[in-house]
Parts: sequence; structure tokens; C-alpha cells
Amino acid sequence: MKFIKQAESLKEVTAMSLSPNWWFLAVCERHWGNLSAYISIYDMKTNDFKAEKSKLNVCETEPSVQKTIKSIAFSFDSKQIAAIVEGGDTKAIAWEWFTKNKIRIIGQYDFGKQQLSKISF
Repeated sequence: MKFIKQAESLKEVTAMSLSPNWWFLAVCERHWGNLSAYISIYDMKTNDFKAEKSKLNVCETEPSVQKTIKSIAFSFDSKQIAAIVEGGDTKAIAWEWFTKNKIRIIGQYDFGKQQLSKISF
């Protein structure tokens, strides 16, 4: 059995998703002493599962509000991810993460105070 070593600052894992091709694992995290929520994407093709392919801070625009990622999903081709982010208001955000350039937001919708629990492509 193999394990992914998490950072010492990790407070909790709030959601996880395995890509449809089984190559990547997205782990949604909250860290101690930090209001941001993060998505770490691990390359599962490697034998040791330690290769962190990408790390995404989902609340760079609102650093003063505690954020939590409730749900995450990969697109059918595993090149985009979508997440439900709560904290103040609820948002659904989609990112193109599998790129050589900077990770970019490809879609965002604000649901206000509505409670959502699951997202999918």
C-alpha cells in the first residue's frame, strides 16, 4: 500500500476526486493558520505518488474570508477541474489546470447563499 504524504500545516481534507483516466488525484485542503483553500493535484502514474503536479489557491481574490471546497470533479478528458467553493457566498469555479502555462479560470458562477453539495461535468 502506498500513501501520499501531506504537509504538516494541513488542517483537513475537504474533498477528493480521481480523474477519469486514473492518472491524477485532486485533494482539496485547508491549512492551519490560513484562510485559503487549496487544491493539490497529484500524479498517480509515478510509483511513489509523491509528485505534486499542481497546487492551486482557490481564494487569491478574497484572502480575508475562510474558504472550504465542498466538492470537486475532473472533466471527461482530465484537463479541467470544477469545484464548489463556500465561504461567504457559494461559487462554482472551473479551471484549466493541465497546461504548460499558468492555471486559469475558464468559468465561474456565483450562487449567493445557496447551499450546494456536489458538482460534475
